[in-house]
Amino acid sequence: MKKIFILLIGLLLINSGISFSQNNENKADDAARIAITPQVSDQEIPASAKKMLLNKMRQICTKNGLSGDSENSLFFMDASVDVLSKEITPTAPPMHALNLQINFYIKGADGNVYSETSYSTKGVGKNETKAYLQGLKNINTSRGQFKAFVEKGKTKIIEYYNSQCDFVISKANALYKQGNVNDAVKLLMSVPPVCKECYDLSMELVSEFKPQEEQNVQAPCSGDSIISKFDKDDEGWVVVGDAKEAFAKPDYKDGYIFATDEATGGVWYWSAPEKFLGDKSCFYGKKLSFSLKQSSTDNQFDDADIIIEGENIKIVYNTEKNPGTDWTNYSVTLSEKSGWLYNLEEPKQVSKEDFMSVLKNIKALYIRGEFVEGDDNGSLDNVRISE
Repeated sequence: MKKIFILLIGLLLINSGISFSQNNENKADDAARIAITPQVSDQEIPASAKKMLLNKMRQICTKNGLSGDSENSLFFMDASVDVLSKEITPTAPPMHALNLQINFYIKGADGNVYSETSYSTKGVGKNETKAYLQGLKNINTSRGQFKAFVEKGKTKIIEYYNSQCDFVISKANALYKQGNVNDAVKLLMSVPPVCKECYDLSMELVSEFKPQEEQNVQAPCSGDSIISKFDKDDEGWVVVGDAKEAFAKPDYKDGYIFATDEATGGVWYWSAPEKFLGDKSCFYGKKLSFSLKQSSTDNQFDDADIIIEGENIKIVYNTEKNPGTDWTNYSVTLSEKSGWLYNLEEPKQVSKEDFMSVLKNIKALYIRGEFVEGDDNGSLDNVRISE
């Protein structure tokens, strides 16, 4: 009898162990499906070194259960390189020696950093580029610090999905309404199953979206003026950022649209509807014009005033002045010669080739609506692309 009792206990423990292992395994699988995109935004390092660093970051992702692709727009693993010292060695032949600090970040598209770590390394080579490569080659992607770095990022990302599911759903709906069906579906598919409620809502929405081929095919660029005068409604414009909810529907009043900033820390923009997107190459050299006003001109700050996103390139424009409390009119020429830049942090004029590439397939057009550090209202009217 005693032997039977011991045997039963043993079987129960074995079964419990199997169940426990399966639950842990499923949980790990869920976390492993978190989508994140490796990128290197540091423009100072040599191109070949940047490529090697990107490969190292992909290894960190793969070894620690992250996945992603270049079109995922919510979370990124980014890196920058600080050169702590550089010298020429007193050898024959002389060599370049670099002491490097590699800074890794997991962050959201909004710029919030969810996890970070730094790695020190040294490289020696016949020239500075080879020294960079040797230093990056020495990065041990199996080190425990990278596991801890990724685990913290995973935890924060899961917390994000659990608390910001409404944002994800709103953004997906806005992308769908603007005709970016594939991007909308990809965004929803990035929600990890471990966030069960948000995952279920996302999968339900995916099943409701029509495939891209069933959408109306956008006509090629015709050269006809594109206008939003807001005579009757918002004409499909949405608010992107911290005004109300991201990708929120703006308020409509007396032939213009407006939004209220909740001062949650981001910068909000007006996001253009489908008629302003797609192939607009025939408008090269033409004008983008619009009118803005804001509720206050106190505590102003600077940022990109117009953003146009193409297939793989983003260009920005900074106007000479912020809007006043009355309507302020803007007119910008759609040409690389008019002051369009790749970004404001490291101002570099856009090439004609890249400018035409963006106009050929505009994915998004954003006009800044927030200029005050704090609560405010912003309004938009008379948006036009024409002669």
